[in-house]
Amino acid sequence: MAVVYFAGPLCKRKAAPFSPLAAGALVLGPCVPVLGEVFNHAGAAVIALLIRSMGAVACVPLLCMEMKRPPVWTVWAWYGILLPV
Repeated sequence: MAVVYFAGPLCKRKAAPFSPLAAGALVLGPCVPVLGEVFNHAGAAVIALLIRSMGAVACVPLLCMEMKRPPVWTVWAWYGILLPV
């Protein structure tokens, strides 16, 4: 399965196709080839559905927007807050 760009003028990030069904195909494929095929096709269908739904949502105004990169100090502060937890 190829890497696909999301639809919409503001969402130009690449999607890495992977799902839990793909993991099922990887785990069960060597043991029971029929189950590997079933999980493989089910995973491909779920990925196609997710990509199409995300493309449709990207076309709706204000649902997909580009945000500025946060300053470095806020990232350090965030991890500093999470560290004691």
